[in-house]
Amino acid sequence: MNSYFRIVGNLTVAGTVLLTGCSNVIGPRYDRAPEDSYMIRSSASSSGLEFGSNDPYSDENYNCPTSPNVVPDYDYLFDGSGQYRVCKKKDSDSDILIHGRTSLSNSICIFPAHFVDVTTVYTRPDPMAPALPWFKCFQIAEAGIFASFPNTSFNAVFIVERGAEYQMRDCLKNGGNYYTCPSYSFGKFR
Repeated sequence: MNSYFRIVGNLTVAGTVLLTGCSNVIGPRYDRAPEDSYMIRSSASSSGLEFGSNDPYSDENYNCPTSPNVVPDYDYLFDGSGQYRVCKKKDSDSDILIHGRTSLSNSICIFPAHFVDVTTVYTRPDPMAPALPWFKCFQIAEAGIFASFPNTSFNAVFIVERGAEYQMRDCLKNGGNYYTCPSYSFGKFR
């Protein structure tokens, strides 16, 4: 009789934990907003700082997508920020052009990465400190951000607003434990 109550009690506790989400260790959700949800190319608004409002398809040296290809893991501020169009340079694997929208900062930090599949993404090592992920921060410009990571081939990026770069570096260095990461955007662009 004692073991019957122990089994029922354990099943009740396990069911409660599963139903309340206390054991949710699945990781981040990658919900992509519909392409027409946000005004990526409009002028600056009170809900965030936009950059690259010039036509992102007009630069003849870059191949730009028609919709954001780097998107936030979750839009915590519910303002549509963190969606970026990352354009690859036609004659270089090391150079990109970024158009998008931030929430609070006038700078973003970019971490180059190599996307293999949905379970395997490698960050590129910092040339000055190979044990750490490489990142560079850039001031927002009206024409977009021209970023270069010399002698590096990469096909994806993580982007955070300035101020979260060291937390993101530690997150990526420690194997990407989602709960230690700041709000970030990620995507493959080539």
